[in-house]
Formats: sequence, structure tokens, C-alpha cells
Amino acid sequence: MKKLIILTILFTGTGLLAAAEEHGLFSLEEDFFILKTGIPETPEVRVEYLIPVKNGVPVPSANNVVFCAPFLGDKKPLNAYQRRYVASRLGFTVYSLRIKDDIKNVGIRNKYYVFPESGWHEPVFAAKQAIVKRFNFENRNLLIIAASAGGSMAQQLACSHPGEIDAVVFAGGRFFDPVPLRKNIAWLALNTWGDHTAEANKRLCQNAERRGIQILTGQTPPCWIGKTVGRTHHTPSARAWDLMRSFLKDVVKLRENNGGVMPPPPFWPIARKAAGKTLFFPSKTFLMKWSSLPHNITSKIDDPLRDKDKPVIMHPEVKPEKVVLLVDDFRFQKPSVRMDDIYYISSNKAVAYSVETSEDFDESSRRIKLALQDILSREEWLLLPVYVIGWGQGGQLSTIEALLNDDCRITKITTLNSQFSSAIKKYSISSYCNAEDQRLTMLFDNEAAIPKLENKDIKIIYSNNSKKRLLYNMWFRFLDAAADIDSKKARGNGIHL
Repeated sequence: MKKLIILTILFTGTGLLAAAEEHGLFSLEEDFFILKTGIPETPEVRVEYLIPVKNGVPVPSANNVVFCAPFLGDKKPLNAYQRRYVASRLGFTVYSLRIKDDIKNVGIRNKYYVFPESGWHEPVFAAKQAIVKRFNFENRNLLIIAASAGGSMAQQLACSHPGEIDAVVFAGGRFFDPVPLRKNIAWLALNTWGDHTAEANKRLCQNAERRGIQILTGQTPPCWIGKTVGRTHHTPSARAWDLMRSFLKDVVKLRENNGGVMPPPPFWPIARKAAGKTLFFPSKTFLMKWSSLPHNITSKIDDPLRDKDKPVIMHPEVKPEKVVLLVDDFRFQKPSVRMDDIYYISSNKAVAYSVETSEDFDESSRRIKLALQDILSREEWLLLPVYVIGWGQGGQLSTIEALLNDDCRITKITTLNSQFSSAIKKYSISSYCNAEDQRLTMLFDNEAAIPKLENKDIKIIYSNNSKKRLLYNMWFRFLDAAADIDSKKARGNGIHL
């Protein structure tokens, strides 16, 4: 481990008192200083911090110091709203380091900043002590919140300095060591479903369980940042940040109520059985937020041994206005995209009912037929319209089954890039359409695939996708059109379009 040379600290910031943050409870004093690191490659680092104040004086809760572990390439670590919220709304002191690292160092223990061998752990605690001393704060144990590579650093810091940390909260990260045996560190480890860090997170939690350490975990929705940009299954969504901040707030309250010492999870106020084990939660509010994540559905979709005959059903958190049957194309099955579709539909006042197809057309048709029978026979859905949405082969087969079913509650059928005519008559949509049926809309992003129709009252929509935009960049427009979703209002539960 590299030795820290310091402690030369140069407070060079302005000490500027910022106005109260928008929707914030506190004004923030925002400043920085330069810290000598003792690391030959990076002898100095800029430490930035936010102090919540009232009338120019730090508020009592500012004694709770939170380190925002930076992600790789994080040039302005405290500019993001989600991190500033911790200071402006929760009233905690927040600081971070502007660490310049090279992507070539990723995974190399004596170089990559997340590892203790890199020499970057000592400056984290030296910076904290400098802030505590300058503002005459109580020297409470550190709290950490992070995302991406910052999550790796957060976990590694807890391993290298377990006695100096009370809470580790992160989304993402993948370079983890066995968790320390100290039982009164509060852990929350999230990842976006479909993220490449998910397996590492799973292994971390399994290791912790074997050691008798509780890590609350969960998979959260992706960050949908705009239909022209796409979605990312790595960046934490607003919902993930809300969970992290809520957890941090509640465990700090537990610490305060326990004489300044973080109580181990078995002494937390809420206990619940989940997946055959007892989990402990810091508050009812956090339990409700954590429980609202689709844990059962993500585990089903991720399970390689799942029964593909069984549908996946997700109910909205409000009274449903429709039931949407989603049928995929076996050639393009991806668990994260399937989860996205189910979640997006259910977040917009609809029951999402998802069916998988296979390369066996007859088997796929059987699953779709059974799904429609199930949907139409359920008493709780008797008054709801049923929409059928499918793409590729799934659109082809689901359209046929919907057209064969004479229940008038099937009010809308929409396909994407599905064949209208087939050499095999029983798999050809054209064989089942009639001029009077106006329920079917077919969307295409390939002009050459558009069928030539005669005497068929079918809406054909062509969306030019030639500008190297990925399919999912038009995907939400497809779902919006197919499920009658007002995209301007589709912003709840972490959805940002």
C-alpha cells in the first residue's frame, strides 16, 4: 500500500455561500481545497464539499459526513442534482475527490483508484478529517454513497477501513472483496436490471450472507433519458437514487437514536421474511419503497431454469385501465428488454402480461392462445379492454390468435416488423384478416418489408430508422402507440423520457 505523505492541505476555495437549492431545505456553502496525496502519479487532488447551513452556520445534521465516491471520469462529482440533494434536502455534509484515472488502469489493484493498493483510500479519510477539523464537526464514522465504479470504491473502502464507516450505499460497481465481518455497517447494494455489474453484485451479497452480514439489494429500472438517446442499463435511475437517499437518511436516524453508534440490522425496527430469510429494514418508509421494486419478476426473468410456459404478469400500482398482452420474438429475446417493456407498460396504468415464444411456431401459438384465454376469463379484468402487442414472429402469431378469438374486449392489435403474408397459410396474418376488422396496426422500420394490401382495412405505419439509431430509440414510440400511452405523462417510477 502506498504511504500518504501529507498532510499539506491548501484551502483555496472561495467559501461561497450558495442560495438555497431549488426544492432544498438548506442553503449550501460550497468550497474546495487541494490535498497532497503522496501518490507519485497524482501528487495533488481537488477535494470539493457542500455544507448545509442556515443563516451562514452549519446545521446540526451537517455533522453527518457523506463521501460521494466518484465514478471513473467523474469531472464534476458534486454538480449532479442527485448528490447535491443529500446536502440540500437531508442536511448532511457531502464531499468528493476529483480523481483523474486512466481507463487502462481498470482492474489493476495497485493503479485503479477503487482499490486500497492504489493509495487513494488514505486521501479519502484525510479529506474527511480536514473538513471535520475546519468546521469543528463531531468525528462521526463516514457514510458513503456511490454509483458505477464509485460503488466498487465504496465497498473497497469498507473492506480497508471497516471501523471508520457506518453505511455503504451504492448502485453498480463490480470490483468487490469479501465483506468485512463488522456487523454494524449498514449496506444497500443496488444495480439496474440488465447491467453488466449484476453478477458481481449477486456474488457480493452471497458472500455477505455466508459471513452473516446483511446487504439489502434489489434491481432497479433503467435510466430512460430520451427517445432520441436511448436507455442505459448502467446509470442509476431516479428511483435508484431515491432508494439510496432514503436508506441513508433512515440509517443515520437509527445511529442518532442509538447514541451515535450504528446498530446492527437485527436491532433495526422492521423485520420481514423474504425468500426464506429474515431481512431487517431501517424504517417502514424504506420498506415500502424497497418492496415496490419488482423483485419476484426480475428473479423470474433472470432465471435460466424458468418455466417458459408460464407468463410473467406485472400489475400497476394504481387501478388498471387495460390489460396488455406482450409477445416477443424468440430471435431477439433479452431479459433486460423484456423487463423494460413489462415495467413500462405497468407503470402506465396497465396490467402487463408477457409471453415468451420459441422457434416452434405451434408451441408459441399454444402459449399465446392460453394467455388470451387466461386474460379473458379473469373476473378482475372482465371490464378491461385487452390490447395485443407483438413484434417479429411474436406479432405474427399473436395477431392470428387475437383475430381468431371473437371476444369483443380485444380492442387493439399492434405489431412491429411482423410478416403479413407467409408461405404457410396458417401462419399468415393475411389469411385471417377481413375488410371490416379495424383493430390491427402494423408498424415497420424497414420500408422494404411493408406489405402491399388490397381490400384490407389495416393501418400501416413506417418509421424511418436509417440514421444508425438503435431499435430501442423508436421502441417507446412503438409502445406508446400500441398501448395508447401519453409519453409526456409517462414519467412516474423512475421513467424519464
